[in-house]
This record gives sequence, C-alpha cells and structure tokens, in this order.
Amino acid sequence: MRPDILGLREFYGTRLGKWVRARLARMALERWPDTKEDAILGLGYTTPILRFFLRQSGPKAPIIAVMPRNQGAMYWPARADNRTVMAHKSELPLGPNRIHRAILLHALEFAESPEAVLKELWRVLTPGGRALICVPNRHSIWSSAQRTPFGYGTPYSISQLRHMVEQAGFTVMQYETAIFTPPLHSRLLLKAARWFEALSWVLPRSGGILVMEVEKQIYASLAEPVSRKAAKLVWVPAAGQAKEITPRT
Repeated sequence: MRPDILGLREFYGTRLGKWVRARLARMALERWPDTKEDAILGLGYTTPILRFFLRQSGPKAPIIAVMPRNQGAMYWPARADNRTVMAHKSELPLGPNRIHRAILLHALEFAESPEAVLKELWRVLTPGGRALICVPNRHSIWSSAQRTPFGYGTPYSISQLRHMVEQAGFTVMQYETAIFTPPLHSRLLLKAARWFEALSWVLPRSGGILVMEVEKQIYASLAEPVSRKAAKLVWVPAAGQAKEITPRT
C-alpha cells in the first residue's frame, strides 16, 4: 500500500475499499441529506465520497476536489468536466466564505501542519458552514494496518482531534467512530461486516476511522438593553427645564 494517488485509487478499487467508501458516504449523506444548493469542497482524497454527492446534486453542482501536491492528483470525474485541482492543503485556491460543506479524508493525518489546514478550512467556509473530518482512530488496529491508507500518517484520538479543531475556532457538532470490520481483504469478513458494525454498541470508540462534524460559528455582539436608570438628563433651553431622554441603543 502506498499513501499516494496511485495507492489510494488502488485501495478504493478493492472490495474492502469499496465497502469503506460506501460506509463513509452513507454517514455523510445522513448528516447532509440536501446539498443541491451547497458548494462542497473535498480535501485530500475525497472523490470516493464526493461521487455520491455529485450523483445526488446533479452535474451542475458546485463540487470541487482539492488534492494535495505531496499526494498527487488525477482527473475526476471520468467522462465529464474535470473537478479536481492540485494545491497545498494550507493554501486553497478559493476565496473566503465560499464553501458550505467540506469533507476531509486522508488530509489531516498527512499534513505537515494540521493546524494550518484547519485555519485555511475556516477561511473558506461560510458562516454556519460545516466540515466532516475523517482521520485514522489512534485506538484502533486500522491505524497500524499498512494494507490500507489508514495505517499511515498521524492517527488521532477523539480528545486530540477535538482539542485541535476547537483551537482552530470550530464548534464540534458530533463525532463517532466507524468501520469495525478488521482491515483484511477477505470476502468472508466483508460478508459479515454488518455483524462487526454491531460492535459500535459495545465498543463505540474502537472503530477504525474517527469521523467528526464541525461547524464554523460566528457570534455577533448584541447591545445591552438600557434601563430607565441609564436615561440621561439634558438641558433644553427653550423649555427652561430638564427633559429626560433615553439614549439610543
């Protein structure tokens, strides 16, 4: 397994890879069931998931996949206009407040500075925009299984990822782990995948992939109400007496 564009494409073409991408796409679509008017960004190697959103939103949907330079890039989707661009993860070719939804897959664990990536993600998301961050779970055997791309890079625990995204200014909406099936290319194991996924009720934090949804929240300051005691007395010469005037708020 090579954690570059060729290795990633090869993995997601296997039975195990197809099952993983379908599971992650299902989780994303459950959270964002209606994205027809949303601009969607995929950062890392996200085309296996973006293809489901493209199918849902239609060929004119504003969906773009940014692939890191150290990973490599490929044309996508096939038999249609290209939607991929190669760039540095912390220097996205997008203006501020342009993206409504973002998906990060095979991005943070390979970043030299994940903090810079999250800072850049904050810049391009609209206020209220959300991102789904997928990283290898440090407490799972997937993080050391080098037959999959999740066995490379820096894995994270829930507390580590939560601290990092909150330091970047994001609000954590929800999180969970997914993919409890062992990271083996076995047809028999994949047939029993639904039984392994039932382990989420027993060991909810032991899934191979940590999935965290975060939101860019902007808080506006509100003027405090002015009480009657805060009213000012001013002199009105024409009337020759003081007049009580409440200041504007």
